[in-house]
Amino acid sequence: MVPALSALVSRTLTLNPYLPQPRSRRCVAHARTLALTPAPAAASAFRLRATAITDSSPPPPPPYPLAEILPYVAAEWETIAKGWACAAAAVYCLSRAVPAAGRLPRALAAAGAGAGAAIDVAARGGLALAAFASARAAAAYAQQALLWEAALRAAGRLRERAFARLLERDLAFFEGRGGVAAGDLAHRIADEADDVADAVFSVLNVVPSMLTVKANNGELKEILRFQKLARDNLKNNLDKKKMKTLIPQAVRATCIGGLLVLCAGSMVVSGTSFDAEGFLSFLTALALVVEPIQDLGKAYNEYKQGEPALERIFDLMRFNPEVTDKPSATHLQHVNGDIKFHDVTFRYVDSMPPVVDGVNLHIRPGESIAFVGPSGGGKSTLAKLLLRLYHPQSGYMLLDNHDVQDIQLQCLRTHIAFVSQDAMLFSGTIAENIAYRDPLGDINMARVEYAAKIAHAEEFIKMLPEGYDSNVGQRGSSLSGGQKQRLAIARAVYQNSSILIMDEATSALDIRSELLLKEALRNLMTNHTVTVLIIAHQQEMVLMADRIVSLEGGKLQEITKLDFLSQNGHLQKITSPN
Repeated sequence: MVPALSALVSRTLTLNPYLPQPRSRRCVAHARTLALTPAPAAASAFRLRATAITDSSPPPPPPYPLAEILPYVAAEWETIAKGWACAAAAVYCLSRAVPAAGRLPRALAAAGAGAGAAIDVAARGGLALAAFASARAAAAYAQQALLWEAALRAAGRLRERAFARLLERDLAFFEGRGGVAAGDLAHRIADEADDVADAVFSVLNVVPSMLTVKANNGELKEILRFQKLARDNLKNNLDKKKMKTLIPQAVRATCIGGLLVLCAGSMVVSGTSFDAEGFLSFLTALALVVEPIQDLGKAYNEYKQGEPALERIFDLMRFNPEVTDKPSATHLQHVNGDIKFHDVTFRYVDSMPPVVDGVNLHIRPGESIAFVGPSGGGKSTLAKLLLRLYHPQSGYMLLDNHDVQDIQLQCLRTHIAFVSQDAMLFSGTIAENIAYRDPLGDINMARVEYAAKIAHAEEFIKMLPEGYDSNVGQRGSSLSGGQKQRLAIARAVYQNSSILIMDEATSALDIRSELLLKEALRNLMTNHTVTVLIIAHQQEMVLMADRIVSLEGGKLQEITKLDFLSQNGHLQKITSPN
């Protein structure tokens, strides 16, 4: 039974065998522990991130192929035990049905002679055979239905865990050269079948937006969204499997009926002299034993077909994240917005020159600072380092005199609002996208409307048929680039953080929207309530800041506005309006 059930689990996870393999691997023992964690508890564990992992070297593969799938199967032991009990009942009914079928011809022959007692015996024998055959069919159906339920639930747990582990991966996995594409990840986590289209869609929706997800602490929200889709998929699949399991029982009933017809016909032809007890018992046993032998071979073949798929999905889950919380990480209730960079150096690849090279910078609370320089100069990288999406190779950063590595990741990213150049929206309503930081269903509409008003998105939202309840489509496909960008800015305003990072946030806005946004941003800067970091090429955006720094080749240099305006050559070209 165990190989058969493992084959069912393997079959439900059969994926595309031509996908590239990820580089990172993960501890097998950690997988065994978390496989048995209920979905809400797993989400809470993800939120807490209790331990820091210093050794990022890939762990070895499992000692045997089923080492990692067994915990997921074992979590369904109650359902499996019920299935095995039904299997035992089916075997018992079979052991009683075969002799009953063998005795039936003699009873029918005696009944044909006209003896009243023989007729009663024949009737009871026929009823006994029908009862045992029906009970065996019902037990076999229950066995298959229960084992399918256990297999699908185990596969669902594995998908949910794989998706949660995917969100735990460092940003480098998605942005680096060795990262895999969204479609590859979708195939790894969900089947290629149409009945898991929603789950595949969820992965395709999240992976390209991983920077937005991580910067907005959206991992838990995406886990809950994926769990809902996975459970809906489980229910649909289970209904289909139960219906499919009925078909063999109907075929078996037809075969038994055919045997009875054959028996009755033989009695008519041969009269009472034909003793078919042994012959019919043999035919019945032969007919019933062929199917289990076929099932055993089929189960082995399905297991071997699904084994590479299991290896690929577990290979995706074997890794040690570099960016994690320390056990002693602190939670800051309030942040003033004082930021310090001390000799920060970072390179994406060890063999390449540093993108950020020995940067020292102090940004005071409520101050606005603009970062200028050529593309690839390290401006966006500096913002990602502050968000701890990457760790610097040397140096450190302080937030209110706390090392950012000593602050809980979720706490740190709660106090920093990030708006990137590529406005990333998620399937759902406008209100859900603005309130992305809040759990599903926990939306403060007053804050949503206020944030939309500050971002000057209120006007176009009210023109939509359903207003804030309008669906934005796949990744905001029903909105223009400027509208998506204004919603992304509204999402940052809704967060009400002490630090705001604008990474080319006005690049997709039209002139009118850009002017309105600059007015809102100027109000924030004038009141000195938020520390603002502006990464921009537009000259007007740069001049709005209190200070200007230039980043080129990883080197930082502070310049005055007068120098910025009077300089000629390369710097003037890169900061001229597009």
